Amino acid sequence: MRFMVGLLTAITGLRFWWTQRGSPRATGFAVAAIAGAVLALSQILTVVPAGYIGVVDLFGRVSPDVLRPGLRLVNPLARVVPMSVMTQQAKESLDVPSAEGLAMQVEASLVWTTSRC
Repeated sequence: MRFMVGLLTAITGLRFWWTQRGSPRATGFAVAAIAGAVLALSQILTVVPAGYIGVVDLFGRVSPDVLRPGLRLVNPLARVVPMSVMTQQAKESLDVPSAEGLAMQVEASLVWTTSRC
């Protein structure tokens, strides 16, 4: 949506700037055209943070390719959903009695990958 608004603002500002070139209002139209172009161009860039992958969703259709972390170019109409691929670990250490009554230490560890949206 912001892409379309920016694109229309840039085109309209450029058109009015072109027709009003000698007028004092031409500067305002030029600023509007530049602001619209910056807004439209900012919608084609996305940042995928470290520890995540980007899943591209275009009108409900999910792309089979994923975006790796970093600055990426995307279709401005697509939505990029970040999915976590970070590995997490939980460790537990307990002192427990054995069958003979002796104390022994038991360690357990659980490793998993989170999947947050």
